[in-house]
Amino acid sequence: MSLIRRSLTSTLLIAALYIALDAIVVFLFNPIQFHVVPGISPYSSLIYLPFALRVFGTSLLGKEAIPGLFIGMLASSHYFWGVNNVEMLLALSLIGGLSTWLVFRAIAPLGVDAFYLEDRTQVPPLNTYLVAGLFVATLDAFLMVAVLEAFGKVHQASLTYASFVLGALSGLVVGWYLAQASLPLVNRLFRSDRAE
Repeated sequence: MSLIRRSLTSTLLIAALYIALDAIVVFLFNPIQFHVVPGISPYSSLIYLPFALRVFGTSLLGKEAIPGLFIGMLASSHYFWGVNNVEMLLALSLIGGLSTWLVFRAIAPLGVDAFYLEDRTQVPPLNTYLVAGLFVATLDAFLMVAVLEAFGKVHQASLTYASFVLGALSGLVVGWYLAQASLPLVNRLFRSDRAE
């Protein structure tokens, strides 16, 4: 598969998966969540599945995942979460698209290597993903709450921050089990002859 075709395929697949996972969150999980925990921010989800895609997509594809994550978050933030302000939409999408790769690169020299690229024969263990995910979720939540607060969309910043981190990590654990089931197919599609 040519580099351009593979990049286009991965971008479209990541974007479509992001949108599909966010649809599950918005239309299945959130109605239950808002019934059980009515005071939570409308921008929060206590099981945020797209975060798992950010982590595993970045782990598998490296920087090649960034365009799909950006496009997926852009579309789902607008259509599912009601973000209509262009600057806010772009800021949130940049955070969602870039932060995972940036954090993975920053923590790899510290011995937390969550990349599952060509030179690796085994998937990193769940605890590696949880540690890396905690770093990513902490940064994501901080930046996203800052953006939402700057646009006057958050009234309880610390509660929203905590719910973002909790939702990201719980989505990561649920996503881990989903990823384990789909890893053979994903490997066949993307892992061959890819260089970061």
